[in-house]
Amino acid sequence: MNPELRRNLWRELSTHRLLATSAIIALVSALILANSDGGGYRALATVAGFASLLLLAVGGSKMAADGIGDEARNRTWDAQRLTSIGPWQMTYGKLAGATAFAWYGGGLCLLVFMVAGVGRLPAPMLRLAGLIVAGSILCHAVVFTGSLMAAQRNQGTRSTNALVWVFVMLWTASSMGRWLSVDQGSIAWWGASHVCLNFVLISAMVFAAWAVFGAYRSMCSTLHVPTTPWALVVFLCFASVYLAGFASLSSGSVAGLVAVTGVGVSLAACYGLLFMEQTGAMTLGRLQMRPAAGSGLQRNRNCPAGRWRCCWRCCSPSAPGLPPSGAAAPGRSPMPLSCSGCLPCAMRR
Repeated sequence: MNPELRRNLWRELSTHRLLATSAIIALVSALILANSDGGGYRALATVAGFASLLLLAVGGSKMAADGIGDEARNRTWDAQRLTSIGPWQMTYGKLAGATAFAWYGGGLCLLVFMVAGVGRLPAPMLRLAGLIVAGSILCHAVVFTGSLMAAQRNQGTRSTNALVWVFVMLWTASSMGRWLSVDQGSIAWWGASHVCLNFVLISAMVFAAWAVFGAYRSMCSTLHVPTTPWALVVFLCFASVYLAGFASLSSGSVAGLVAVTGVGVSLAACYGLLFMEQTGAMTLGRLQMRPAAGSGLQRNRNCPAGRWRCCWRCCSPSAPGLPPSGAAAPGRSPMPLSCSGCLPCAMRR
């Protein structure tokens, strides 16, 4: 068994916590049924749905952030990085283990929600439960990646996750009531109309998978496991195609919509990574020395700002009037141009 997962399960799932959580959920359910006139199961399903969303999305996100943040503040994270645990084992062990208690309590509430709501609520219960699970995994992975980057920069996570917490709570407060209604509307994507709940469910599942994979790649970077930045390029292409589907096809050709969206997505990711990546004067020094020691693939693999450069390379060839990133003018070395894109990132601190 994954040692990191086993350690977190031992810490989170103690016997008294499991028994107390089950007893509290059973007592609250009985209290709702006893104080309801006729529509007790409908009220129980609504309350259980909101409770599962709060426990999984909000509580689980806090536990996922604390899985890295507490260890970084307690100065135990560096010792864990020196162990023989691989990046996927570490990612899976912390994502699933640190949030195990939230999944236990939220899973019980989700079970009550599905049992009490079948035939009593107009919403499709199975798809709604899948949306809650997929959205929660997405929140966990995003917050976990943010905490991992904060720990890599030797910064605390309480302030860096404050904005994420706001978005998580806004999503929690606004999403549940809409999906419980009968008329869920439709979404137009690439000229076709899709049921809103089905489209959001599939989108949440796909982006949750991307978020988990992104957390794994961030863990590889933290543990200094050599990787190539192909994953970020593929994600930028996927995000460009996905977001371009919401635009009107009458406004231009498909290739033009994807190209314009790709430039915007790449620039947004470029400047986002500029504030999230580990940067500084030493980064610029390593960037100047390493290109002379290997091929282009090795430069992207060893470059401290490799992911930032990938975003720049993705957007610069598509931008009208701009040469490709790293292209040198006649008679000039390509090194100053390749460093000029990373100069603001390296000198930010």
